[in-house]
Amino acid sequence: FVENATATIEVLRRVADGGNGQEMVSPAHSLKGGGQAVGALLMADICERLEMLGKAESVTGAGEVIDRLEHEFDRIKDTLSQHARAGSRPWS
Repeated sequence: FVENATATIEVLRRVADGGNGQEMVSPAHSLKGGGQAVGALLMADICERLEMLGKAESVTGAGEVIDRLEHEFDRIKDTLSQHARAGSRPWS
């Protein structure tokens, strides 16, 4: 999850910087599903916002949303790492 999410966030940043909102739809949707699968619901909600921007063919505000996504993803990585060291599941 962490490796795929890192790569997907990089893609979202590149696409947003390139100005083609529609290209955000697929990676945002994919990352939303990954977030939901691991219980990272705030991350999934942020991805949904990016997905909606993409469907509206807009990148307006996408940079700030991606900043929020990266911040939340950092928090999730820390949580996953702590639980992996403890041998427990983070959202069980």
